[in-house]
Amino acid sequence: MSRFLILWTVVVVAGGLSPTHSWAQAAQPLSETQRQTFEQSARELQAAADKHPRRQTPEWADAALFAKGLNWALRYDREFSPADIGLLEKAIRRGQERLAALTEEKPSWATRRGKVALGYVSAVDGSTQPYGVIVPQNYDAKTPIRLDVVLHGSTRPVGMSELRFVARFDEGDGDNPPPPDSPFIELHPLGRVENCYRWSGETDVFEAIEDVCRRYNIDRDRIVLRGMSMGASGTWHLGLKHPDRFVALGPYCGYVDTHKFSETPLPNFVRVGPLPEHQELGLHMLDSLDYAANAGVVPAIACMGEKDVFFQAHVLMGEAMKQEGLEMVNLISPGTGHVIDPKTHAEQMRRIGEFAE
Repeated sequence: MSRFLILWTVVVVAGGLSPTHSWAQAAQPLSETQRQTFEQSARELQAAADKHPRRQTPEWADAALFAKGLNWALRYDREFSPADIGLLEKAIRRGQERLAALTEEKPSWATRRGKVALGYVSAVDGSTQPYGVIVPQNYDAKTPIRLDVVLHGSTRPVGMSELRFVARFDEGDGDNPPPPDSPFIELHPLGRVENCYRWSGETDVFEAIEDVCRRYNIDRDRIVLRGMSMGASGTWHLGLKHPDRFVALGPYCGYVDTHKFSETPLPNFVRVGPLPEHQELGLHMLDSLDYAANAGVVPAIACMGEKDVFFQAHVLMGEAMKQEGLEMVNLISPGTGHVIDPKTHAEQMRRIGEFAE
């Protein structure tokens, strides 16, 4: 195994400690009849999307994301749980519903409050990429609103990943549970590959931000970046790499370097290093520790569980900031591990609000 692959493996496995949905019950291969039926439906849905008269409109991706998710699930997964099969069936239905709504030029989800599954066509490769938003009940399109970009933790990527991700935000396009009454819209990017939002995953975050700014009246001076576990690592990485793009950062339990992180005492971790000089230089693109000085440009309100196995990560960031003449804000939740403590998170959000209001 190359050292690059070892490094990538360490990054992925660490994120796997974050809370995820349980989709593993009684997974088994589809019957031949089931697979033929789903594959035929997938071809028909994709064909309908490809030839749709409103393909050039931004809302087309909101329908096409279901066709792509269905195709990827059937192509890259071989075993499906009952819940997975339900999502395959839902993808067919929801894709058809949204394509029909586009034909009638009535995309009701465009004005929906609460959770909404949306998509955009990526400039990276022309693919449809999904994301979710949570729009508060009190959103007024005439008034600029704060945007919180929330990066998710690891979800162990498989063929079903996109449909499972979309399911978190797709509650239909009609009546819905009461939306939150918050002072911001939440954007949840998918971010391709389990790489802590680097490379194409980094591009996905910023493309999703631009798509949301096109759809909603976003105050670009009040964009917050936050996340937990792998999402926190992405928050450190993107936030300190692009400090001019965000008003505040909220990393909750995120790693900040490669070498020390790989020494975490977990059975599935592989220690990285020493590396050849050219690979060590490459780590500068990965280790947010190297640009801690940018915390002087964008404030970071970090959180970490007292018993988190990755506790040392924020200690390292604090030391790096201190060398730059900065004092790190790191809220410690007593007695907790690699989880979000509601009380500590509430205090984090309160402090973020002081910079974002």
